Amino acid sequence: MRYKLSELISQFGGRLEGDDVEVNGIAPTNIATNGQITFITATKYKKDLANCLASAIIINEEDALATDLPKIITNNPYLYFSQVSSLFHPAKHLSQGISKTAVIGHNSSVGENAAIADYVVIGANTKIGKNCQIYPNVVIGDNIVIGDNVKLYPNVTLYDVVTIGHDCVIHSGAVIGSDGFGYAPDKNKHWHKIPQVGGVIIGNKVHIGSNTTIDCGALQPTIIEDGVILDNLIQIAHNITIGAHTAIAACTGIAGGTKIGKFCQIGGGCNINGQIEIADRKSTRLNSSHD
Repeated sequence: MRYKLSELISQFGGRLEGDDVEVNGIAPTNIATNGQITFITATKYKKDLANCLASAIIINEEDALATDLPKIITNNPYLYFSQVSSLFHPAKHLSQGISKTAVIGHNSSVGENAAIADYVVIGANTKIGKNCQIYPNVVIGDNIVIGDNVKLYPNVTLYDVVTIGHDCVIHSGAVIGSDGFGYAPDKNKHWHKIPQVGGVIIGNKVHIGSNTTIDCGALQPTIIEDGVILDNLIQIAHNITIGAHTAIAACTGIAGGTKIGKFCQIGGGCNINGQIEIADRKSTRLNSSHD
Protein backbone atom coordinates (compact mmCIF):
# COMPACT_ATOMS: atom_id res chain seq x y z
CA MET A 1 0.00 0.00 0.00
CA ARG A 2 1.24 3.45 -0.90
CA TYR A 3 -0.36 6.76 0.00
CA LYS A 4 0.45 10.34 -0.82
CA LEU A 5 0.50 12.67 2.14
CA SER A 6 -2.51 14.46 0.67
CA GLU A 7 -4.42 11.16 0.71
CA LEU A 8 -3.65 10.69 4.40
CA ILE A 9 -4.79 14.24 5.07
CA SER A 10 -8.04 13.63 3.20
CA GLN A 11 -8.76 10.76 5.62
CA PHE A 12 -7.38 12.04 8.92
CA GLY A 13 -7.01 15.82 8.57
CA GLY A 14 -3.92 17.88 9.27
CA ARG A 15 -1.97 20.27 7.04
CA LEU A 16 0.62 19.44 4.40
CA GLU A 17 3.91 21.31 4.42
CA GLY A 18 6.47 20.41 1.78
CA ASP A 19 6.31 17.94 -1.10
CA ASP A 20 3.32 15.63 -1.48
CA VAL A 21 5.45 12.47 -1.34
CA GLU A 22 4.25 8.88 -1.28
CA VAL A 23 4.82 6.65 1.73
CA ASN A 24 4.47 2.89 2.10
CA GLY A 25 4.73 2.40 5.86
CA ILE A 26 5.25 4.02 9.25
CA ALA A 27 8.13 3.63 11.72
CA PRO A 28 9.75 5.39 14.71
CA THR A 29 12.11 8.24 13.87
CA ASN A 30 15.29 6.36 14.83
CA ILE A 31 14.62 3.37 12.53
CA ALA A 32 12.45 4.76 9.73
CA THR A 33 13.83 4.34 6.20
CA ASN A 34 13.25 5.94 2.84
CA GLY A 35 9.64 5.50 1.75
CA GLN A 36 8.27 5.50 5.29
CA ILE A 37 6.56 8.20 7.31
CA THR A 38 7.66 8.77 10.90
CA PHE A 39 6.25 10.77 13.81
CA ILE A 40 7.26 12.87 16.79
CA THR A 41 5.04 12.64 19.86
CA ALA A 42 7.22 14.50 22.37
CA THR A 43 9.90 17.19 22.10
CA LYS A 44 12.52 14.92 23.69
CA TYR A 45 12.57 12.78 20.54
CA LYS A 46 13.63 15.67 18.29
CA LYS A 47 17.27 14.63 18.74
CA ASP A 48 16.58 11.63 16.44
CA LEU A 49 15.65 13.91 13.54
CA ALA A 50 19.27 14.70 12.64
CA ASN A 51 19.86 11.19 11.27
CA CYS A 52 16.31 10.34 10.28
CA LEU A 53 15.98 8.64 6.87
CA ALA A 54 12.19 8.81 6.60
CA SER A 55 10.47 10.41 3.61
CA ALA A 56 7.96 12.38 5.70
CA ILE A 57 6.93 13.07 9.27
CA ILE A 58 3.82 13.59 11.40
CA ILE A 59 4.54 16.47 13.76
CA ASN A 60 2.91 19.28 15.71
CA GLU A 61 3.17 22.98 14.90
CA GLU A 62 5.57 23.67 17.77
CA ASP A 63 8.18 21.17 16.57
CA ALA A 64 7.68 21.60 12.82
CA LEU A 65 10.72 23.87 12.34
CA ALA A 66 13.04 21.14 13.64
CA THR A 67 13.08 19.27 10.32
CA ASP A 68 13.00 19.95 6.58
CA LEU A 69 11.19 16.68 5.85
CA PRO A 70 7.81 16.88 4.12
CA LYS A 71 5.35 16.92 6.97
CA ILE A 72 1.80 16.52 8.10
CA ILE A 73 1.16 19.07 10.85
CA THR A 74 -1.46 18.12 13.40
CA ASN A 75 -2.39 19.05 16.96
CA ASN A 76 -2.19 15.41 18.10
CA PRO A 77 0.65 13.49 16.40
CA TYR A 78 0.17 10.42 18.61
CA LEU A 79 -3.47 10.02 17.60
CA TYR A 80 -2.53 10.65 13.98
CA PHE A 81 0.17 7.97 14.23
CA SER A 82 -2.40 5.47 15.53
CA GLN A 83 -4.71 6.19 12.61
CA VAL A 84 -1.99 5.92 9.96
CA SER A 85 -0.55 2.80 11.60
CA SER A 86 -3.99 1.17 11.49
CA LEU A 87 -4.22 2.03 7.81
CA PHE A 88 -0.95 0.25 7.04
CA HIS A 89 -1.67 -2.64 9.42
CA PRO A 90 -5.38 -3.48 9.11
CA ALA A 91 -6.87 -5.90 11.61
CA LYS A 92 -7.01 -9.58 10.70
CA HIS A 93 -10.46 -10.95 9.94
CA LEU A 94 -11.72 -14.52 10.08
CA SER A 95 -13.60 -15.97 7.13
CA GLN A 96 -17.35 -15.54 7.49
CA GLY A 97 -19.44 -18.52 8.45
CA ILE A 98 -19.90 -21.02 11.25
CA SER A 99 -17.40 -23.84 11.65
CA LYS A 100 -18.71 -27.39 11.55
CA THR A 101 -17.04 -28.01 14.91
CA ALA A 102 -18.81 -25.13 16.65
CA VAL A 103 -21.68 -25.94 19.03
CA ILE A 104 -24.65 -23.58 19.25
CA GLY A 105 -27.27 -24.08 21.96
CA HIS A 106 -31.05 -24.02 21.86
CA ASN A 107 -32.76 -20.78 20.84
CA SER A 108 -29.48 -18.96 20.15
CA SER A 109 -28.82 -16.83 17.07
CA VAL A 110 -25.81 -15.55 15.14
CA GLY A 111 -26.03 -12.31 13.14
CA GLU A 112 -25.21 -11.94 9.47
CA ASN A 113 -21.59 -11.83 8.30
CA ALA A 114 -20.35 -13.26 11.59
CA ALA A 115 -17.41 -15.68 11.81
CA ILE A 116 -17.57 -18.52 14.34
CA ALA A 117 -14.30 -20.48 14.35
CA ASP A 118 -13.45 -24.05 15.33
CA TYR A 119 -14.57 -25.48 18.67
CA VAL A 120 -16.52 -22.45 19.79
CA VAL A 121 -19.29 -23.35 22.26
CA ILE A 122 -22.35 -21.10 22.52
CA GLY A 123 -25.01 -21.76 25.16
CA ALA A 124 -28.78 -21.44 25.07
CA ASN A 125 -30.81 -18.25 24.58
CA THR A 126 -27.78 -16.29 23.44
CA LYS A 127 -27.72 -13.62 20.74
CA ILE A 128 -24.60 -12.72 18.77
CA GLY A 129 -24.72 -9.61 16.57
CA LYS A 130 -23.62 -8.84 13.04
CA ASN A 131 -20.02 -9.01 11.84
CA CYS A 132 -18.71 -10.60 15.03
CA GLN A 133 -15.39 -12.45 15.01
CA ILE A 134 -15.35 -15.38 17.42
CA TYR A 135 -11.97 -17.12 17.46
CA PRO A 136 -11.28 -20.81 18.29
CA ASN A 137 -12.10 -22.30 21.69
CA VAL A 138 -14.21 -19.39 22.90
CA VAL A 139 -16.92 -20.45 25.38
CA ILE A 140 -20.08 -18.33 25.53
CA GLY A 141 -22.66 -19.17 28.18
CA ASP A 142 -26.44 -18.97 28.38
CA ASN A 143 -28.56 -15.81 28.19
CA ILE A 144 -25.83 -13.66 26.71
CA VAL A 145 -26.24 -10.70 24.37
CA ILE A 146 -23.29 -9.67 22.19
CA GLY A 147 -23.58 -6.58 19.98
CA ASP A 148 -22.31 -5.99 16.46
CA ASN A 149 -18.64 -5.97 15.38
CA VAL A 150 -17.36 -7.68 18.52
CA LYS A 151 -14.09 -9.61 18.43
CA LEU A 152 -13.42 -12.41 20.94
CA TYR A 153 -9.92 -13.86 20.68
CA PRO A 154 -9.09 -17.53 21.42
CA ASN A 155 -10.00 -19.00 24.80
CA VAL A 156 -12.18 -16.12 25.99
CA THR A 157 -14.84 -17.34 28.43
CA LEU A 158 -18.16 -15.59 28.96
CA TYR A 159 -20.22 -16.97 31.84
CA ASP A 160 -24.01 -16.73 31.87
CA VAL A 161 -25.93 -13.43 31.91
CA VAL A 162 -23.34 -11.19 30.27
CA THR A 163 -24.21 -8.30 27.96
CA ILE A 164 -21.56 -6.86 25.62
CA GLY A 165 -22.14 -3.77 23.49
CA HIS A 166 -20.99 -2.98 19.97
CA ASP A 167 -17.41 -2.76 18.68
CA CYS A 168 -15.74 -4.42 21.67
CA VAL A 169 -12.49 -6.39 21.64
CA ILE A 170 -11.71 -9.04 24.26
CA HIS A 171 -8.30 -10.70 24.16
CA SER A 172 -7.26 -14.28 24.82
CA GLY A 173 -7.83 -15.81 28.21
CA ALA A 174 -10.14 -13.11 29.53
CA VAL A 175 -12.97 -14.35 31.76
CA ILE A 176 -16.14 -12.30 32.01
CA GLY A 177 -18.88 -13.07 34.53
CA SER A 178 -17.13 -15.53 36.82
CA ASP A 179 -18.37 -15.67 40.42
CA GLY A 180 -17.77 -12.72 42.67
CA PHE A 181 -15.88 -13.45 45.89
CA GLY A 182 -18.95 -13.59 48.10
CA TYR A 183 -19.05 -15.89 51.17
CA ALA A 184 -20.80 -15.69 54.54
CA PRO A 185 -19.21 -17.20 57.68
CA ASP A 186 -21.22 -19.22 60.19
CA LYS A 187 -20.54 -19.37 63.95
CA ASN A 188 -17.75 -21.89 63.36
CA LYS A 189 -16.16 -19.58 60.80
CA HIS A 190 -16.92 -21.95 57.95
CA TRP A 191 -17.59 -20.22 54.66
CA HIS A 192 -20.91 -20.48 52.79
CA LYS A 193 -21.15 -19.43 49.17
CA ILE A 194 -23.43 -16.51 48.30
CA PRO A 195 -24.89 -17.06 44.80
CA GLN A 196 -23.57 -14.51 42.34
CA VAL A 197 -26.39 -13.88 39.87
CA GLY A 198 -26.14 -10.20 38.94
CA GLY A 199 -24.24 -10.66 35.67
CA VAL A 200 -21.99 -8.21 33.84
CA ILE A 201 -22.87 -5.32 31.50
CA ILE A 202 -20.16 -4.07 29.14
CA GLY A 203 -20.77 -0.97 27.02
CA ASN A 204 -19.70 -0.09 23.49
CA LYS A 205 -16.10 0.16 22.23
CA VAL A 206 -14.62 -1.50 25.31
CA HIS A 207 -11.22 -3.20 24.95
CA ILE A 208 -10.25 -5.89 27.46
CA GLY A 209 -6.73 -7.33 27.65
CA SER A 210 -5.53 -10.92 27.93
CA ASN A 211 -6.20 -12.81 31.16
CA THR A 212 -8.23 -10.00 32.66
CA THR A 213 -11.16 -11.13 34.81
CA ILE A 214 -14.44 -9.33 35.46
CA ASP A 215 -16.63 -10.90 38.15
CA CYS A 216 -20.40 -10.88 37.97
CA GLY A 217 -22.36 -8.96 40.56
CA ALA A 218 -24.04 -10.64 43.50
CA LEU A 219 -27.58 -9.37 42.83
CA GLN A 220 -26.92 -6.38 40.57
CA PRO A 221 -24.51 -6.26 37.63
CA THR A 222 -20.89 -5.31 37.42
CA ILE A 223 -20.80 -2.46 34.89
CA ILE A 224 -18.09 -1.40 32.44
CA GLU A 225 -19.21 1.72 30.59
CA ASP A 226 -18.52 2.81 27.00
CA GLY A 227 -14.96 3.32 25.77
CA VAL A 228 -13.17 1.77 28.76
CA ILE A 229 -9.76 0.23 28.00
CA LEU A 230 -8.42 -2.51 30.27
CA ASP A 231 -4.89 -3.88 30.06
CA ASN A 232 -3.81 -7.48 30.67
CA LEU A 233 -4.03 -9.24 34.04
CA ILE A 234 -6.54 -6.97 35.75
CA GLN A 235 -8.94 -8.24 38.44
CA ILE A 236 -12.30 -6.48 38.59
CA ALA A 237 -14.42 -7.79 41.43
CA HIS A 238 -18.21 -7.98 41.79
CA ASN A 239 -20.53 -4.98 41.66
CA ILE A 240 -17.88 -2.57 40.43
CA THR A 241 -18.75 0.28 38.08
CA ILE A 242 -16.07 1.69 35.81
CA GLY A 243 -17.01 4.99 34.16
CA ALA A 244 -16.82 5.70 30.46
CA HIS A 245 -13.41 6.13 28.77
CA THR A 246 -11.40 5.20 31.84
CA ALA A 247 -8.05 3.47 31.21
CA ILE A 248 -6.60 0.88 33.61
CA ALA A 249 -3.10 -0.58 33.24
CA ALA A 250 -1.92 -4.13 33.90
CA CYS A 251 -1.92 -5.99 37.22
CA THR A 252 -4.42 -3.67 38.90
CA GLY A 253 -6.81 -5.25 41.40
CA ILE A 254 -10.12 -3.59 42.28
CA ALA A 255 -12.19 -4.90 45.19
CA GLY A 256 -15.95 -5.28 45.19
CA GLY A 257 -18.45 -2.46 45.26
CA THR A 258 -16.03 0.23 44.11
CA LYS A 259 -17.11 2.95 41.70
CA ILE A 260 -14.53 4.51 39.39
CA GLY A 261 -15.53 7.66 37.52
CA LYS A 262 -15.32 8.62 33.86
CA PHE A 263 -12.05 9.48 32.07
CA CYS A 264 -9.88 8.18 34.93
CA GLN A 265 -6.37 6.77 34.45
CA ILE A 266 -5.26 3.96 36.76
CA GLY A 267 -1.56 3.06 36.65
CA GLY A 268 -0.17 -0.47 36.57
CA GLY A 269 -0.16 -2.55 39.74
CA CYS A 270 -2.62 -0.37 41.65
CA ASN A 271 -4.63 -1.87 44.51
CA ILE A 272 -8.06 -0.33 45.09
CA ASN A 273 -10.03 -1.38 48.16
CA GLY A 274 -13.75 -2.11 48.13
CA GLN A 275 -16.74 0.18 48.61
CA ILE A 276 -14.92 3.38 47.69
CA GLU A 277 -15.66 5.95 45.01
CA ILE A 278 -13.17 7.65 42.69
CA ALA A 279 -14.37 10.86 41.05
CA ASP A 280 -14.23 11.57 37.32
CA ARG A 281 -10.91 12.39 35.64
CA LYS A 282 -8.68 11.20 38.48
CA SER A 283 -5.28 9.59 37.88
CA THR A 284 -3.25 7.19 40.02
CA ARG A 285 0.40 6.25 39.78
CA LEU A 286 2.08 2.89 39.37
CA ASN A 287 1.77 0.64 42.43
CA SER A 288 -0.55 3.00 44.32
CA SER A 289 -2.90 1.70 47.01
CA HIS A 290 -6.33 3.15 47.71
CA ASP A 291 -8.24 2.43 50.90
